Amino acid sequence: MNTLFIGQNLISLKSVDSTNTFLLNLSNNEKIVEGTVVHAENQIKGRGQRNNSWISDGGKSLCLSVLFYPKLDLSHQFTFNKCIALALVSSLNVLGVKSFIKWPNDIFVNDKKIAGVLIENSIREKKLQKSIVGIGINANNNCSDIESATSLKEVLNADIGMKELLSSLCQELEKYYLLFRNDKNQIQDLYHSYLYKKDCLVNFTKEDYQFSAIVKEVDDFGRLILIEKGVEKAYSVGELSFNLF
Repeated sequence: MNTLFIGQNLISLKSVDSTNTFLLNLSNNEKIVEGTVVHAENQIKGRGQRNNSWISDGGKSLCLSVLFYPKLDLSHQFTFNKCIALALVSSLNVLGVKSFIKWPNDIFVNDKKIAGVLIENSIREKKLQKSIVGIGINANNNCSDIESATSLKEVLNADIGMKELLSSLCQELEKYYLLFRNDKNQIQDLYHSYLYKKDCLVNFTKEDYQFSAIVKEVDDFGRLILIEKGVEKAYSVGELSFNLF
């Protein structure tokens, strides 16, 4: 692994319920170094945002979790999330796959989901002390029967080397985490350069109300800022959904 610390302690498993759960339990019971990566070929009870599931497809998905000790003020919590999403997009772009960050933490290619992030934080004394970052990437999956999903294999029309993909992802995570430590404003700017549908008119649903609005940005609190009929409005995670299909 060509990194300073991310992935230097690599735990590879054949099968696990959830890499996030495994790493959380391990870090609660042992002193684990920052940058520890748990990678599993098969994830049986993978979890996504808002209680959604992410089930790996027999070694065809890249499923891993990474341990961080950010020790941040809570005001920077979502900037850390932006850093992780940015690293994931960058790792796909290295492969020649143009991808975007769909708020809050999904990665889209050609208007379809190719990867997702689940970040679980431990907070103490008003600081983010520990973060477990779960990442799932559709690598060699066949997603032809899922209208809303795609995979790297389908986009590139070639099999993806899982070790190479893991190594590239760890390098980009380390690169952007170090940048985040040194220049949070640059993380904000780069994140918005990859924000899905930025400056575009998009259809949304909020409860039973459907409306169209222009995607402007994501603020420091993780809220999606939309311009609806000339008026700027902020929406929290889970408050509305994109109408894409």
